[in-house]
Amino acid sequence: MIWHLPFLLFFIGLIIYSIYRQFKSKTPEKGFEIPETLVWVDDNTSIKPQQIFDFQRELLLQIFSSEDVIRRLDKDHEARKLWFLCQKIIEQNYLWKFPGDAIYMKDYCLASLTFSALILSSGGNYLDFKLGDFTSSGDMSLEKRLRAISRDKDNYYALLAELYFLGWNISKGYKITAFEKEGYPDFKIVNDSYKYPFVVECKCILENTLMVKRIPKIIAKANKQIKAVNEKCYGLCIIDVSTKVEIFMNKSDPTIPEEIIEIERMVKKSLKNKNTSVSAVMLCWKKIYQIGKFTEGDLSNWIRLSSHIIEHPNAKLSFPKNSNLREYGLTHLSHIRIS
Repeated sequence: MIWHLPFLLFFIGLIIYSIYRQFKSKTPEKGFEIPETLVWVDDNTSIKPQQIFDFQRELLLQIFSSEDVIRRLDKDHEARKLWFLCQKIIEQNYLWKFPGDAIYMKDYCLASLTFSALILSSGGNYLDFKLGDFTSSGDMSLEKRLRAISRDKDNYYALLAELYFLGWNISKGYKITAFEKEGYPDFKIVNDSYKYPFVVECKCILENTLMVKRIPKIIAKANKQIKAVNEKCYGLCIIDVSTKVEIFMNKSDPTIPEEIIEIERMVKKSLKNKNTSVSAVMLCWKKIYQIGKFTEGDLSNWIRLSSHIIEHPNAKLSFPKNSNLREYGLTHLSHIRIS
């Protein structure tokens, strides 16, 4: 019977390994939860993974009016790339194929974050596949602007930076009023916990932008716009610098990227002894953390829009130390099966 021992040990080892693999796939790292069949949109809403692609396709049609318009967009336009990705995955019965489809992962993750922001900021509904009318932000012109400039990819990205922030604030229940006047900031946020309102201007750094020149211009313009409001307020200049930061991460890392630290130096230089209407500058960037591997058949993507506040040392009105805006960030988690 001794000759049975190796086979017995082999099967015991196989069972232990299977249990280990199953446990590992469900608890990859403290603080992260991998849904097996759902995509978590927020604390109260989850949808089936395949619905994301159906939703994205319908959303793009609402924004651009027709498939023909989408197909004529610049080849590098985020919306055009997303449209073809949706069509491809739907035709593949919502399955990703390895290794060819791996190149689309970044586009998919960014699009998932964008559609969350669009729905939140417009007052739409995830489950109805419908864009809202933006009345929750008090700015009917936002919808017109979105449709008007969506074909210009540079302006499109700048507006998305604004919508990301709007969506987050609306989800927190803050009162938002948009400025619809030339030379003014984007909007005002009223939170009853603070004596004064927050006046916000959002900008986006494009890929080929020379940072040394662009950062000072952005902050100086924001200062002028905030000052034009002629109201005592906390001035906040938001700059999306995602194009300047490496987006993929091998592991969860809460530390601020080196690229952000370098940009922070430029910001501090622009705030020193000037631009005092700007209480603080918020740098935002996107990062993708992948759990699992394409070769293993299952992949979870955790994409987050993170932020970092840089306060003005001599602002007319100092940025509140306990402001919830310091916690600004959007997170999207999805699970993908690979055929």
